[in-house]
Amino acid sequence: IRRPPRSTLSSSSAASDVYKRQVLKGKVQDAYSIKEIPNAWVLLYEEGRNDSVILKEQPNYCSKTNSNGIFFFNNLKPKKYKIVALTGDDFIFSKLIWL
Repeated sequence: IRRPPRSTLSSSSAASDVYKRQVLKGKVQDAYSIKEIPNAWVLLYEEGRNDSVILKEQPNYCSKTNSNGIFFFNNLKPKKYKIVALTGDDFIFSKLIWL
């Protein structure tokens, strides 16, 4: 049984003359062993959507962890997001629809 991933997050912001954009980086780890999880999908959805959104809609932003479990999101709009990490066989994507 695969244990649920946990995530360690940090963020920073950068202001320009026209836009203010956010950077989000973090690490996905196994909740029990604290080992990094490589090749996990990390998805961001705008806040205010229910928990079934990952089954019904494409994410606003998508990233994949590297071999050390690290993920990055650059140039994020300054909003609140729900973050989801999916590993192994719990992620099924079709170019036409989300299943």
